Amino acid sequence: MAHKDICIKFEIEGRRFKAVGFLSEGESRIEGEQMLLRVPDAVGEEGYSCLNERRHCHGWPRQLWKYRLATARRVQGSNLISCFGWTQVFCLGSSCDPSTDDWGINVLVLCPCA
Repeated sequence: MAHKDICIKFEIEGRRFKAVGFLSEGESRIEGEQMLLRVPDAVGEEGYSCLNERRHCHGWPRQLWKYRLATARRVQGSNLISCFGWTQVFCLGSSCDPSTDDWGINVLVLCPCA
C-alpha cells in the first residue's frame, strides 16, 4: 500500500476526522508546501483548535502514535504550520516549517471527515 492510500478515521467528542497520507508510490519525502497542495482539505484554525483542546481525550487511534500529524494551521507571523506529535500521551508537537522541511513517511495530514 502506498503512503497516499493511508486513511485512518476517528471521532473525538462527536467530531469526525481522518489522518491521510500524501506520498505517491516510490516517494519517501516531499516539501511541505507540496504536501499541503496534495491535501487541500487539511484542518485549519478551527479544526486545529478543536483537536488541540481534546488532545488528551480518548478516541485517538493507537495506530496514529507512530506519526507526526500535520495541519494547515499557520503559526501567526511565520511560515510555520502546527503539528501534533506523540510522547507518552497525545500532545502539541513542535511547529514545522513546510517551506524548508521535508515531509516523509512518518507524517500524516489531519482532515475533517464527513
